[in-house]
Amino acid sequence: MESLYNILDKPLIIEKHFKPQDSRAFKIRMDNLYLNSMGKVYKRQQLDSRFTRVINHVYQDAIAFVTNKWDTMSFTNKLPKKPDVSIDWTFMQKREFYSHMILSNERLEEIKAKNRNIVNSEDYKKCFDSIEKTFSGLPKLPSIYLAVMQTFDILAFDNYLSYIYVHSYTNKGWNLDQWVKITPPELEHTQDAKIGLGLYSDNSFFRNGNFYLKFTGYGKANNKFCAVFDYYCDYSQVKMQEKNASNIQRNGTSYYHGQLWVSLDSHDIERGTMLESYIALQEGSVKTPVHIRRRVLCESLA
Repeated sequence: MESLYNILDKPLIIEKHFKPQDSRAFKIRMDNLYLNSMGKVYKRQQLDSRFTRVINHVYQDAIAFVTNKWDTMSFTNKLPKKPDVSIDWTFMQKREFYSHMILSNERLEEIKAKNRNIVNSEDYKKCFDSIEKTFSGLPKLPSIYLAVMQTFDILAFDNYLSYIYVHSYTNKGWNLDQWVKITPPELEHTQDAKIGLGLYSDNSFFRNGNFYLKFTGYGKANNKFCAVFDYYCDYSQVKMQEKNASNIQRNGTSYYHGQLWVSLDSHDIERGTMLESYIALQEGSVKTPVHIRRRVLCESLA
């Protein structure tokens, strides 16, 4: 029993050494529950996908740039007292987008100080531009934007993993059961994310509120022992504006929380969860309240 106390008292070091061309397969499910004014579900949309993450470049264990490629995607629409309607979105197969994970702020600053051309703002911009390229040419339909939402969920889990790595390196580990307020200057290019992507106006955005992260304890996911982290973010601002009709827009807020399960062996993500409440007002000829409850589960397949 004494050894257990020692383990729990000792800071947890989470430090990942990615290698170029390393790849992992994941599955991710998004459940969107559309609620009426009384909180009852009147529509449910589900997106089940599989994707492969490939490490492209790693710069001195400071930052890793990755490619995420969609393997499969299936959309299901569920209405009360009606049969479910499922469609395989084969048009998403092999489409890809770029992302990155910061492993150490200190190492990243050293790289920039020696050679600013190795990692610069253009690298981050290419990651975000790749998302718009992925969805360009697709029909401008609300259902297609579900795939955009799932793309941003994957990016979110990459960001949360970055926060874990960065804090661990800077503070020589994570202490158990202590909330940490994340102030991400290293990711400031994502603080006010433009989310129109050609489907909505360029004025559309998602602006995160304060983000909090805590090392909660240990568990087992996919038969692997993991460190479990809880997170939450309250009052993030969201604006969606129609591309060709600025008077039609949706202004709202997002409250979300979840967990990250990080393998004690690989120091990579095994499971990520998110539960989000999105409350907004659809503005136009008629003002309509919107309340969506989102559940997200992402898990490794190997």
